[in-house]
Amino acid sequence: MPKGSKLEDGLNLFVGLPLDAVSHGNTLNHVRAIGAGLKALKLLGVEGVEFPIWWGIAEKEARGRYDWLGYLELVEMVRDAGLKLHVSLCFHAAKQAKIELPDWVSKIGEAQPDIFFTNRSRRRYKECLSLAVDDFPVLYGKTLVQVYQVFL
Repeated sequence: MPKGSKLEDGLNLFVGLPLDAVSHGNTLNHVRAIGAGLKALKLLGVEGVEFPIWWGIAEKEARGRYDWLGYLELVEMVRDAGLKLHVSLCFHAAKQAKIELPDWVSKIGEAQPDIFFTNRSRRRYKECLSLAVDDFPVLYGKTLVQVYQVFL
């Protein structure tokens, strides 16, 4: 595949970066490896990369207080490598990547555990919020949908 070309069926190829490219502390993980990998991907003719933006990192401390620092650094690396970018917005936690829900949401969940997804066996999953609370003002007077809308 020549540099900058499309796949045979006309689709552009995007490669996923590690789930933990930005740490829970909002710093870049694997900086040197990602930098080298981005250069290699560009040489291979890859169109761009994809990575998750975690709610638990970007709005970690308080509702409405956003910190995009780690993500902005990663975006700059991708841009400097001459690649395009796709992001996935992740409103759940990920044990594998050691990414938690925002601290302020977890604190609410300690007092109101019903905000977390619960299966039929009544097992709670503190990695994700229940769809049942989408329209209830359980997040300091805001519904989950309202909080997501402001984040977006």
